[in-house]
Amino acid sequence: MPATAADAKVVVKHQPRTITHYESSPNGDHTVLCVQGIANEGRQGVEVFVKVTDGCTFTERDLYDEHDCMGPGDGDGDGDGDGDGDGDGDGDGDGDGNCDVTAVSLRTNNPTPCNNDGSYDLKLRVEGVNLPATQHPDAKVVIAGQPRAITSYSKQPNGNVRIRVNNIPNDGKTNVEVFVQVAPGCTKTARALYNEPNCDPVRQGGPGSAMVYPNPSSGSFTISGKHIARATYRVLNTLGQEVARGSMDNYEDAVVDLSAYDNGVYILTIFDGETRSTHKLIKQ
Repeated sequence: MPATAADAKVVVKHQPRTITHYESSPNGDHTVLCVQGIANEGRQGVEVFVKVTDGCTFTERDLYDEHDCMGPGDGDGDGDGDGDGDGDGDGDGDGDGNCDVTAVSLRTNNPTPCNNDGSYDLKLRVEGVNLPATQHPDAKVVIAGQPRAITSYSKQPNGNVRIRVNNIPNDGKTNVEVFVQVAPGCTKTARALYNEPNCDPVRQGGPGSAMVYPNPSSGSFTISGKHIARATYRVLNTLGQEVARGSMDNYEDAVVDLSAYDNGVYILTIFDGETRSTHKLIKQ
């Protein structure tokens, strides 16, 4: 085990937590990590993800049940008790003890068709009691362990909520787990909710109908220059951060090296000044 917490990470209830203490045993066979100040929501079967360094991770599902840290009506001002966010115990249904998510499902049988860049959109139906009428500032959706921005949130006359999440990178996952929080303490995890659609990673057209191979790859991807006289390319991660860029000339191939980056999905864009093609790169 690493001697320091330089690359360590702890995720509790789908939320990254600050490590307050890290200690590795003298022989390196185990490590103690301490995380403090986790808000109690009375959850059962809490899931914990631990990373001590890149490539050395573990997820323990149903690790523990949260303690009953407060009694009824002891609202603590953040919506974790029975109060209405002010700790007065009245409750208004927005994240207090009266809000309860009973089910999360897809609004259609499958995720929406693939977008041109190989991503897809997801339409969720959230059923429950006293769900917030408008999107709560702390509302969140976590798909396959990755927080995703909520594109739209709307409450229906029957009390259900519709949530849409757009532009989810597809990497062929099956039995995808979705965690939904409409307000603090008002959550639900839908396990094995769906399988990701078979999105074509390459949008047809673009400069010279460029091909990328091998894909998936463990590190290096070759862009065929067979039909490209001159072009530029850039690669973004799922957070929209640029991780590589370069140029292509005289119909020569280009190599994109992602060996220094984490496994996952990356988006390659090739532009020749007039047309653009987008490719999904899978590093594994």
